[in-house]
Amino acid sequence: MEEKKEQEKKNSWKKEALSWVLCIVVTIVLTQLITRFVIINANIPSGSMENTIEPGDDLFGFRL
Repeated sequence: MEEKKEQEKKNSWKKEALSWVLCIVVTIVLTQLITRFVIINANIPSGSMENTIEPGDDLFGFRL
């Protein structure tokens, strides 16, 4: 009986660790997909639109 409880504690710790790892991996994958296919991040290198956008400004927008 004591061995069974000890085994359950070990398994529960392993499940919790696996749950955290899975959560972190899914978050990283979703972040990469969103930044590559949904959101665009741009830096303005020149002054071609100086009246509205200054050189060096950072912009972000949606690709959809």
